Amino acid sequence: MSRDKEQELAVAIEALQKREYRAPIQPMGCKDEREAVTLCYRANKGKAAGQIVVNCEQVVRDLDLCANIVREAAMAKIVPGSLPKDES
Repeated sequence: MSRDKEQELAVAIEALQKREYRAPIQPMGCKDEREAVTLCYRANKGKAAGQIVVNCEQVVRDLDLCANIVREAAMAKIVPGSLPKDES
C-alpha cells in the first residue's frame, strides 16, 4: 500500500471514529439509595429473614421510589411511536 493510500485510510478511519455514537454520560441514578440498601443488608447479615425485612423496609422503599422516578423520567424522553411494537 502506498504512503498516500495509508494516509487517506488513516484520515477516513479518524473521521469514522469521530462520527461514532457515544451515549451521553449520566450519573448513576439512585446511587445513594442502592448504597443504603446494601449497607442495611450487610448490617443485618445473619439475622432472620423477617428481621432483615423489618429493619431494611424503609431503605428498600426509598430505593423503589427513586427507581420508579428515574424510570418515569426516562420513559418521558421517548418519542411516542418510536419503539417497535411487541408482536407477541
